[in-house]
Amino acid sequence: MNVPKNIKRFWMWVGIALLVELAAFTLWKRWYWFFPTHAVSEVYTRYAGTDGLNVVFFKDYRVNDTVFVDVTLLEARDTTAWEELCKDFDIASITQFPVEFRESLTASNSYSLRVIKDSTDTDCGVEYSRNVIIFSYPKMSMCIFHNMNYKQYNAIVDKNVKNISN
Repeated sequence: MNVPKNIKRFWMWVGIALLVELAAFTLWKRWYWFFPTHAVSEVYTRYAGTDGLNVVFFKDYRVNDTVFVDVTLLEARDTTAWEELCKDFDIASITQFPVEFRESLTASNSYSLRVIKDSTDTDCGVEYSRNVIIFSYPKMSMCIFHNMNYKQYNAIVDKNVKNISN
């Protein structure tokens, strides 16, 4: 049986169309895998690949049963990288404190907390979203919780107070 040329061309175009649809569907489903910059924070994209820093991003980090937040962890491997991080986030350097106070800041379980408030307008008035930075001088690390509301902020503070007091 001899198949006409038009039928072969038709099935060739159907196959090409199916391959294009499959590629489009795969790209749609795996968008964040192909282009991960939209799935991470600005802080992560800024510091990823920087020499002297370990940078990790957690999407929807579980604080407790009902609270999930985005978190970026920054850990300096040397003191120069830590000093640069402190300067970028307006955190006072350990050398700026009196010697007596430095001992309490460099204790193995000491943590400090800094809150950055950004106001955003809503229909009901002004709502504040917070970026909370929890940092440790002896470990030369900081944990940045992104765009939190009041409930998330209280859950983070409560959890860290419990961890520090234990």
